[in-house]
Amino acid sequence: MGSSLLKTMFMGGSVLGLAGTAQAQLVIGTAPLQSTNPADTNNGIWHVDVTTGVSTQLYSDVGAWGMTSDNNGRIWFTSNDGGLYSFLLGDAAPMFHATVNPTEPLPSNETLQGLAFVDDTLYGWEILDSANNPGVHSGLYTLDPLTGTRTYIGDINESSNIAGIDADPATGIVYGVNDATRMLATIDLTTGASTDFAPYPAGRTDIDGLAAGNGKLYLVEDQNEPIHVFDIASGTYDAPIPTPFVNSDIFSGAAFIVPEPGSLAPLMVIGAVLLRRRR
Repeated sequence: MGSSLLKTMFMGGSVLGLAGTAQAQLVIGTAPLQSTNPADTNNGIWHVDVTTGVSTQLYSDVGAWGMTSDNNGRIWFTSNDGGLYSFLLGDAAPMFHATVNPTEPLPSNETLQGLAFVDDTLYGWEILDSANNPGVHSGLYTLDPLTGTRTYIGDINESSNIAGIDADPATGIVYGVNDATRMLATIDLTTGASTDFAPYPAGRTDIDGLAAGNGKLYLVEDQNEPIHVFDIASGTYDAPIPTPFVNSDIFSGAAFIVPEPGSLAPLMVIGAVLLRRRR
């Protein structure tokens, strides 16, 4: 994300020791079934090293739905309470920014199931059953990360059931997972229409979280199933990555950290120096 305002607001923070090396990093999370397991500490939000497959839990008992990363390495996510949160690796707790405000009547605590940054713009994806939520728009929105205000862009295709979305930081293309057709899709940012282009891994039918980065798409289920890795250039799947999830939850999100955390260290040092000088 290139916004100078957001860079100024969120340049402070810390980075975990595990993020000191310049290698690809993935963050994933789940929205636990609070009604049946209100203290679901087996899940929450995790850091995954995609090179080694090693996972480290960052936060427990935190419900994550839509999730994405900005160009400063900050992870943004929506949660069970309808709020928009963010954090840097090493933060003690996620920062609350705003409640995601609808542009039409919505059920209480409704949240966005997908998030994606393209340059300065944060996009969100809403999926609702229109039969049970008359007058509510499913599809693509823009989202103001400072106020939570969202603006509707367009309807999804009739045959689509898009959930997780994310933008490839190298190309700006927004991808989605379509459970209705069991296909990966691209999202038109002008109309909200989706176009399928590649099938899910064999036997998989319910994929919620999606992260794009390093020429890959990372597909995350909300249960104890491997993280599937799709190579965009070849159109084939790489070896999967083990998931840290133990329970079967209601939803999952994913984000690829850009830039790689090792390059964030100088920024964090500069931010700390500036804060000390102001004091």
